Amino acid sequence: MSFLTNVTDRRHSWIGEWDVEPLVYEQLTDADIGRTVIYRGYGPWGNEAGTLSSFRDGLVWARFSRGDTAAACQPDAVCFGVQPRDGDLERGKPWR
Repeated sequence: MSFLTNVTDRRHSWIGEWDVEPLVYEQLTDADIGRTVIYRGYGPWGNEAGTLSSFRDGLVWARFSRGDTAAACQPDAVCFGVQPRDGDLERGKPWR
């Protein structure tokens, strides 16, 4: 498994590292909706974490903040975030 550094997560007001795995558009299912995705190369600041909200017409849609607005992304620009390496975002506890 690989990882990305300098991932901004506006959903949790957090910046850190994530373990990631590839997102293959042809293999997406409705069960993937709600998973964390990482948009690689978010401006000069690095990478951006979001929540997969849908996929259609060859695009991946994700919410990159706490709001309801989703942004369209090319599938090759995002990957799945498996878990944060710096701690548990939901419970505030370290993964290790």
